[in-house]
Amino acid sequence: MGDRITVIGVLGQEPAERATSRGSLVTFPVASRDRRRDAQGNWGDGPTSWYRVTAWGELGHNALTSLHKGQRVIVQGDLSVNEWDGQDGQRARSVEIRALALGHDLAFGTSTFVRGERPQPSDERPATGERPAGGAPQAEQPAAPRADRSSEWGAPLSDPEVQAPAATPAASDAEWLTTPF
Repeated sequence: MGDRITVIGVLGQEPAERATSRGSLVTFPVASRDRRRDAQGNWGDGPTSWYRVTAWGELGHNALTSLHKGQRVIVQGDLSVNEWDGQDGQRARSVEIRALALGHDLAFGTSTFVRGERPQPSDERPATGERPAGGAPQAEQPAAPRADRSSEWGAPLSDPEVQAPAATPAASDAEWLTTPF
């Protein structure tokens, strides 16, 4: 394990997926640069740092469908620096973040969260009227009251009368979002 890091930056390319012997892997580059003041007190951009981000499994799948080139993102994960001898004999280096959490930078736009479908445990009771293995039909059970999960982050509201706000139409990307580094 490397150092834990959080980076805020811009996706340099569309996320790409590839299959490995350990499962599905999604990779994409993220560029980050600081704003700095010069000796006269004027603000300017500092040097750009590039990170190769890798995301495994469900996180990778969600990144593949949610994140796109030019979007501002927040990446949190484990940092590693890899060095090797390049073809020209020079020492080469890459900086990689194995993502543990990914998301859009909401300081620059809005995002909509859709909870992913999780497989249900296999030990669930059969639906009403179905026969459990080796037994008589199951008696009808009254419906359990809905749990109030409104205090949980990302949980849907339990009150069907309360609706989430409608999604706003996507605004065109500002020029500074699409300007290459």
